[in-house]
Amino acid sequence: MKGKKLTRLAAALALTLLSVGIFGVTASADARRCKTCEDNGLTFTGYTATTEFRRISETQCARVYVCNNGHKQLTYDTDGNYLAVSDHIASKKATCKEAAVCGNCGASFGTTLDHSFDEGKVTKPTCSSEGYTTYTCKVCGFKKETDKVKRLSHWYDLWEPTGNGQNSAPCKRDGCSYTKTTACVDWDFKLIPAGADQAEKFSVCPVCGELSDGGRLELVEDAFPTPITGWTPEGDMVLRCGALENGEKVICVGFEFDARLAQCTGLTKFTIPAELVEGCKLMLLDEKGNETELEVETDDDSVTFTLNFYGDAQGKRTPVRMIHLVPIGE
Repeated sequence: MKGKKLTRLAAALALTLLSVGIFGVTASADARRCKTCEDNGLTFTGYTATTEFRRISETQCARVYVCNNGHKQLTYDTDGNYLAVSDHIASKKATCKEAAVCGNCGASFGTTLDHSFDEGKVTKPTCSSEGYTTYTCKVCGFKKETDKVKRLSHWYDLWEPTGNGQNSAPCKRDGCSYTKTTACVDWDFKLIPAGADQAEKFSVCPVCGELSDGGRLELVEDAFPTPITGWTPEGDMVLRCGALENGEKVICVGFEFDARLAQCTGLTKFTIPAELVEGCKLMLLDEKGNETELEVETDDDSVTFTLNFYGDAQGKRTPVRMIHLVPIGE
């Protein structure tokens, strides 16, 4: 009898211990109860882990749990620690534009990379667009433009008369098809022809060389200037030579930029082919037709003379000089 009582006591004790264990699990489950179930009056009996993760910090994500009633949420132990925490693992690496993407939770984490640019590609300026340098990131292909250069001015070829007091010239920069037409810049001068007593008035466009008597002064391409004092202006020198209708030969000297006369300053030396003035003396014309002989330096192939562009006593400057070529002996 006594043995049977001991057996019953042991069984009762085991049942009590089992009950305590069960209640302990339930208490733990209650510590992680589903608030959504409570709010809706549903009976909560536990969670089941899913394969879904959510971001919980910059470096970690945690597994999502679903309760017996189907509510998904992050859950934690009785100490308040998230369950099944793992570091973000990149399924997509960071680029210069986007941070890395976690393969578990799908969230971005970390920072973007710094651009790593190549040595750059230079785009030269043209008459219609500015120049710049393009740098391309070797990681993501991002492009940036720096070192901007203003677009160029047209650089015109030889100006040709077109009639009606106008001239035109095409731009000679590569890739530019623009042609400009503009009014001639007429410049008046006086000259006393051989055997005459009075000066005759003529006009010339130093830019294209068209004369008022219907002729034209041709551009001397083998001529070049050398500043002594002052400077030569931006643009091209236009030194033209030819004969008037009355047979008198002249040289017109100036500078042009964009079909406009540009002012030279100071003393400038000009060198021209010797054959151009062979057998002649160079007489500088003033606005009244008076002539002053120029000193020249001569070698086998060229002649050099100096012109003064300082201006008159009142400070008035003129951009053009006219020279009368008078045969030696006259």
